[in-house]
Amino acid sequence: MTNAPGNPAGAQRLARACGDYEEEGVRALAALVEREPPTDAWLDALIAGAREPDSDVVATWLLRAYLERGADLDRSRVAALLRSLPRLQHDDAKLHLCQSVALLDVPTRSAEPLARFLRPCAEGEAKFLRAWAVDAFVRLARQHSRYADEAGRWLERARRDPAASVRARARRIDAERPG
Repeated sequence: MTNAPGNPAGAQRLARACGDYEEEGVRALAALVEREPPTDAWLDALIAGAREPDSDVVATWLLRAYLERGADLDRSRVAALLRSLPRLQHDDAKLHLCQSVALLDVPTRSAEPLARFLRPCAEGEAKFLRAWAVDAFVRLARQHSRYADEAGRWLERARRDPAASVRARARRIDAERPG
C-alpha cells in the first residue's frame, strides 16, 4: 500500500485512514484530523501517500484539512508535495490539491510544475476541478507574477464557463481581488 520511507507508523496510520474512509466516508477523516495532530512525521506520511494511487484521495484530503486548520508546510515539504502532482490519479485528489494552493508558499522551482499540472485541470471535464484549478492558478500568480497574464486569461474563461460552479468560483476570485 502506501510507501512512506522511514516512516512505517505513518504509512500504517494512512492505510487505516484509507480503510476507515472506505467504510465511513469523510466523517472518519474529519474525526482523524480532530484527534491526530499534524506532526512532521504524519505530514511526511501524507505527502508520501499523495504519490500513491491507493491513498492519494485520502492523503490530499487530510493535508488540505490540516492546512485549513493552520498547519504549516515548510518550503521543502511543499516542494515534495508538488513533486507528487504527475502521480495524482484521481480527480478528487487533484481537487484537494487545487483547493490547498491558497494555503501553500509555492517555491520558485515548483511554480512551473504546478502551472503544468493546473492547465489541463482548468480545461478538463470535471467542473469543480476546473473551477478550483482556475482559483489555484490565480493564487499561483499572486505568488509568482510571471503567471499573472495567464491567470487573467484563465479567470476570464471561467467567467464565461457554461458551468455555474465555475462562474461562481470566478466571482469569488474577483471579490477577493485586492483593491
